[in-house]
Amino acid sequence: MGVCRASGVLVSKNNSWKISHYQLSVTVKNEKMKQFIEMK
Repeated sequence: MGVCRASGVLVSKNNSWKISHYQLSVTVKNEKMKQFIEMK
């Protein structure tokens, strides 16, 4: 997949951590943005 970025939110519940939200994004280099938009 190449370079990715992820973020998430954890919630402590009943003495354990649960994932409340998780997002994974793939980065697109600026010089490839036009081609990416055309593909979309």
